[in-house]
Amino acid sequence: MDITNTSLLAQQQSLSHLSLGQSMLKQNARQERQTATILADAVESAANSGSMRGTNLDISV
Repeated sequence: MDITNTSLLAQQQSLSHLSLGQSMLKQNARQERQTATILADAVESAANSGSMRGTNLDISV
């Protein structure tokens, strides 16, 4: 294998890794948005339910 083919193979592998990393970051961002929405809903629900002093919120995700 000559240097050009080796270089092209390395470039293709790098692009593949970058693409995989980008997909993982997008998935993590979706999960973070879902978690933020759940937490915001729990806080809003607690605020709208009157006195919550001493009450634990169940906000399992």
